[in-house]
Amino acid sequence: MDTAKALLRKAGIERFHLVGHSMGGLTALLLAHQDRDRVLSFVDIEGNVAPEDCVSCARQASTCACKASTDCR
Repeated sequence: MDTAKALLRKAGIERFHLVGHSMGGLTALLLAHQDRDRVLSFVDIEGNVAPEDCVSCARQASTCACKASTDCR
């Protein structure tokens, strides 16, 4: 979120349309919530809208990476 905010600030973007995809949907949702006066519209495409969904996905990815497995399903 800090990176997105810094990029917007550096580019001089005051108001914007926001699109989040997949796990980026949660990041976009949090940004939209924190900067609601700046967001003109918000679209979440196939995103995780609940923080617990992303935590679960992150744990699976971490476990899979630790096992050096290519099949994480």
